[in-house]
Amino acid sequence: MDTAPFRQWLDSFPGSDEDYFSQIPSGRLGTTEDIARVAAFLVSDYSGYVNGVTVPVEGGIAGVLAIPRV
Repeated sequence: MDTAPFRQWLDSFPGSDEDYFSQIPSGRLGTTEDIARVAAFLVSDYSGYVNGVTVPVEGGIAGVLAIPRV
């Protein structure tokens, strides 16, 4: 997520911000709006049949991290 502590860490990341973002399938950091949209869905009638799940709001990075790299 695009937070001040993460941006501070990102400043120490070798390479440019774009090098880091290119590793994220969505191509960008998540925002508070991304989280709010999922929360709004979950409290809406559209999620009336959704229960007992975790909704990852992570731009697809978990799928990339799950792939072993040699």
